[in-house]
Amino acid sequence: MPYLEACLGSLLDQTFDDIEVICVDDCSTDGSLEALEACARRDSRVHVLKQPENQGSARARRRGVLASRGAYVLFSDQDDSYDRATCEAVRQLVAERPVDILQYGTLVVNEGGVEQGEIAGLESWLAPYEGVLRGRSILDECFVNLTFGYSIWNKAYRGELARRAFLCMEDVEVPLGEDNYESFALFYFAETYRGITRPLYRYHYGRGYTGRGRQSADSFRRTCGLSVAADLMKSFLVAQGSFDEYEGTYEAARRHMLRYTFDRWAVEVPDSDKIEALRYLLESWPYAEALEYVVEDRPRDLVDLLDARFGSCSSVVLSSEDGRELFDLMLELGELSRACREKDDRIAARRKELEGSRAYRVGRMLTLPLRRIRGE
Repeated sequence: MPYLEACLGSLLDQTFDDIEVICVDDCSTDGSLEALEACARRDSRVHVLKQPENQGSARARRRGVLASRGAYVLFSDQDDSYDRATCEAVRQLVAERPVDILQYGTLVVNEGGVEQGEIAGLESWLAPYEGVLRGRSILDECFVNLTFGYSIWNKAYRGELARRAFLCMEDVEVPLGEDNYESFALFYFAETYRGITRPLYRYHYGRGYTGRGRQSADSFRRTCGLSVAADLMKSFLVAQGSFDEYEGTYEAARRHMLRYTFDRWAVEVPDSDKIEALRYLLESWPYAEALEYVVEDRPRDLVDLLDARFGSCSSVVLSSEDGRELFDLMLELGELSRACREKDDRIAARRKELEGSRAYRVGRMLTLPLRRIRGE
């Protein structure tokens, strides 16, 4: 609520005014809804949508996008703002060279006394790819090569593309990583991407949930929820019938998300909470996957992971000469488990395919008398 008025002001004061401003109130209790409705009464470009209950930003965005009518769709968090010329600049740029996705620069405003090194790192991550990308390379450059970031609010999306992508996303709450999930779907459908460095979005870093800090084991549980977004990305590819083709891209994206979770654990969780926090991580991420990642990328944290999984006796196991063999066996077991799950998925898919065939239905009809005798 404290920053909502400034955010709306930056939108309604655009130099190009043929826009619609769709505001989704996610069952707020701080007076935001009343402020939005008052703004809508003053300006007909403002449309307020009210969620029946608090459902999270992913569902709010989905509803807002599907209600949109514009040629291009842009996003904003309520505590951020736009440059006055953003909409006009986007209109001119896409008129000169139409693209599905236009990424612009981001001005990071330090609002919470955040260290300058962290600000610089964020600015680097938010920087667009300066050039044009086409087809599959859009998804791969973001999620495999990390050439540009997946934040949804520093890009303009062709309206038809945005509405198609959000329609294909599941209407579910995403506890963390909604930008990962949404950008994955948007980039999947996009044919063209262009990046420019002009800073058109103002990211007020340090407001709300942004700036980094310390977190307890219990608060780290929310970070572990990133696994939900990773699973939704896989479900999206399966629904599109493209998982086999994009499996490598998905696995790279998932690995980056797991790495992010471990990085937050290492930097933000105090030593006294680290084991408990890892137990929460293992509730969200498969143990075999976490073990493989730690063995390959963070061997110094292996003792903590095993303590979280098996108890403090794991340090004794590590001290023996058989430790390495045990780890190899665990990894092999994880691979076998994964292979079994994939085989089960293939069998289930094949069975579903066969059950939908005409031959199967005819066979069921022909064997009906026999099945009745058997009581099936």
